[in-house]
Amino acid sequence: MLLELKNGLPYRTIPPGIVIDWHSPDVERGLNVEASEVTFTRGVFSTEGDGSFGLGLDRPIVGIEVLPPTDAEVSAPSAGAPTASPPGKVSEADLQKALLGIVEEHPQGSPPLDEGELWRAVEKRLDAKVSRDRVLKVRDAVASHFKLPVGRPRKNAQ
Repeated sequence: MLLELKNGLPYRTIPPGIVIDWHSPDVERGLNVEASEVTFTRGVFSTEGDGSFGLGLDRPIVGIEVLPPTDAEVSAPSAGAPTASPPGKVSEADLQKALLGIVEEHPQGSPPLDEGELWRAVEKRLDAKVSRDRVLKVRDAVASHFKLPVGRPRKNAQ
């Protein structure tokens, strides 16, 4: 089933509206077919209050319902038809071009986008699903300066 989801099999999430990157190894590890659920890391959050500080992972458990394929997905291609690349396949050149466009349009002097925002911006620009790891790998290769510094900013720098 994971292969079909990676190749664009329609699905619905519970709660609705959550986008799942089926190419992510984290999602693959968290897929529970019997329970129709997937657990994945959406991000990291911090808590501060009355002098204490803590970090945690945002790991929702999302219900999934696989929908029947549409008629276009069921029909077999004709013998002479060219084979199309699987849905969501984006060339390395297109990915680099989209990422560099986002970097160029980002306001000078403002901090770079965090990893999640950058990933969503690249997917929106390409109008295609791309794995987060792939976006970060391309960012590290062609725009390594477009990273947030590691750790929290110093209090005097705020």
